[in-house]
Amino acid sequence: IVGVSASIGSVWAGSMIALQSIWYSENKSATFQFFDDSKNWLGMDKAGHIYTAYQLNRLSSDLYQWSGVPQKKSAWLGFGISMGYQTTLEILDGFSTTWGWSWADFGANIIGSSLYTGQEIVWKEQRILPKFSYHPTDFAAIRPSVLGSTFSESLLKDYNGQTYWLSFSPRSFFPHWDIPKWACLSFGYSAHE
Repeated sequence: IVGVSASIGSVWAGSMIALQSIWYSENKSATFQFFDDSKNWLGMDKAGHIYTAYQLNRLSSDLYQWSGVPQKKSAWLGFGISMGYQTTLEILDGFSTTWGWSWADFGANIIGSSLYTGQEIVWKEQRILPKFSYHPTDFAAIRPSVLGSTFSESLLKDYNGQTYWLSFSPRSFFPHWDIPKWACLSFGYSAHE
């Protein structure tokens, strides 16, 4: 458990230092500010926050379970790490001249982390899985400074090519029905067709 905690802490600190020098260094503000982006980008940013918070929780929880921590405790540790990491990013946004602390982002982080932890506590398994897909669009070539000039930048910045999914297997809810384990229903949300 000490090794896992030290590894998570190192990645957390290292990524924050890197983001501070790469992403936030040009936009530092002396004062903390708020920014209401709840109506921007057709909610794609919020879907991304939900997905990211869920995945951070899942990864942290899996690492703690691997190290021998019980499932329920691992889920709560993952929740704390996911929320702590995402909140650190929101604080950095709050001291940025370009952005600010977003209550909508914070709420989306809570939803994503709660989606994982809630399922672990109630069902002891993940029945509803958030998923992500991306396809390149022509928009990035028009505004590369905003939507990315490389594939990896566009993957993160070009909301037009992103789709966020909620996926579940009906069999996980109805185990006695004659439904194959691989059968899955998915509902997606995107900003562009």
